[in-house]
Amino acid sequence: MIVRAAEEVDVEPLTAMWFDGWHEAHASIVPESLVRLRTRESFRQRLRFELDSVRLIGAPGAPLGFTMIRGEELYQFYVGVSVRGTAHRRDADERRGGTNGGVRREHRVAGVCGRQHAGSAVL
Repeated sequence: MIVRAAEEVDVEPLTAMWFDGWHEAHASIVPESLVRLRTRESFRQRLRFELDSVRLIGAPGAPLGFTMIRGEELYQFYVGVSVRGTAHRRDADERRGGTNGGVRREHRVAGVCGRQHAGSAVL
């Protein structure tokens, strides 16, 4: 899989992935006042503001997962529902020569981020 920069055509599907993923993971554990602030439009605005720092995998307009970097921080990391638990991770690991190819987890994450570390897009 190829890691690429986000394009305008990716904004809506990325907004949906981030909104859905955030609500799935956080809505039941954060104050209701925060949940009310996390509208689809709020994610769209934040995404547009940070678009230059977004790296993703998937065809234009059909992202499978994304990262957002702030400085040296992995600020956001989301994987689409359609690829969670799929063979993408296993296949990437096998291409490196084993279950993890001797590559530490943080390097695999860095590969998704487009950094200059060993590894490739791993879900």
